[in-house]
Amino acid sequence: MSQSSDQLLHGLRGVADASRLRLLALLAQGEFAVTELTELLGQSQPRVSRHLRLLTEAGMLQRFREQHWVFYRLAAEGEGAELARTLLGLLDRDDPQLVADRERASTLRALRTTTDTQSSGGSGQSSVDGEELAGTVGAELAGKPLFYSGYPIT
Repeated sequence: MSQSSDQLLHGLRGVADASRLRLLALLAQGEFAVTELTELLGQSQPRVSRHLRLLTEAGMLQRFREQHWVFYRLAAEGEGAELARTLLGLLDRDDPQLVADRERASTLRALRTTTDTQSSGGSGQSSVDGEELAGTVGAELAGKPLFYSGYPIT
């Protein structure tokens, strides 16, 4: 599917930031809540929400609400979805920042599974609250500068 120059420029503006590319790469792994993405990126909620809004407006993400949580995932169809898939294909999967993001996301999903099992009366493992998750991700990030493609992320 080809795009007009205006549509393409709108999409490219949507990803013209290292944090937004990281968000696309994270959301290629599945859906995440805003609070989870905030922890994964180590950025403030307003900043992450702004990035998510720009990606959603560019048609690359879908936003949906589930009770008190707002989740995001890659758009399934449309011009923005096609552009997102193309850009994800161009990213180096071995980039150290993207590898670190994937590892933190895997840890978070494992904690989420533990919490889901506990709340459904399953294994008896302890549930994880937001402070514990923040502590886990914070400890993992402690003292490590955040970079994407060699550029510091502020």
